[in-house]
Amino acid sequence: MSSNEKFIKRDLGDLKFFEYRNKIGKVSFDLRNLHRDIECLLLKKPIYKLRITQLRDKLIYNIGKSESFLLNLINKEDWLENFRNCYKALLFE
Repeated sequence: MSSNEKFIKRDLGDLKFFEYRNKIGKVSFDLRNLHRDIECLLLKKPIYKLRITQLRDKLIYNIGKSESFLLNLINKEDWLENFRNCYKALLFE
């Protein structure tokens, strides 16, 4: 929940995190509705659990292989640029 939602949208709206937070949870804009929003999440827990798992699998493509992924990245001549592009893509695309 954010008291300054319009500023977050303006300043961070291009980040994928901003888009994903509504897919894997609920943004509550009013404390008076927080209890209702939490109840809704709990009632739909299996749906949100599935969405979170699907998003994780989509974004973290090296689950269980991060060490070899990173070593392979470092062994390349342009490893720093590859590393930047990899995480830039996750945040901004």
